[in-house]
Amino acid sequence: MTLDSLQVLIIAIFLPANDTLFYDGKCSVCSSRAVSLLRRSDGRLLLRDIHSEQPIPNEPGKLLKLANLHLFTVEGHWLTGLDAALRAYSHTRWRWLCTPLRWRGLHAIGAWAYSLAELRRYRRLYSCPGCAPALDDR
Repeated sequence: MTLDSLQVLIIAIFLPANDTLFYDGKCSVCSSRAVSLLRRSDGRLLLRDIHSEQPIPNEPGKLLKLANLHLFTVEGHWLTGLDAALRAYSHTRWRWLCTPLRWRGLHAIGAWAYSLAELRRYRRLYSCPGCAPALDDR
């Protein structure tokens, strides 16, 4: 069965597309923030726990997703770090609070601070050899 252009247009109008946010389900802070974000979202944001999902072809490896926040946009682009967080919060009524972080100077500072926070979180959770995911999970 093939879809003609009218059917595709109808589907696009009535079935909203979703961005997908990947979060670390073993991190209690990440999980609580993800659930809170989902509750406040406009319904066009999906959540995927990095540990409980099977990888999708051409998706970044598990270690990369654990080290940095990742979001797959409806347009087919990967966003990481602060850009992923800003896109996720754009699905809430507080999107206007994120606007200053999109400005060039503030974005650079915010991205740097966010990457430091991500690195600190990753080291805190996965610093011991037994805690770190296997390298073949990349």
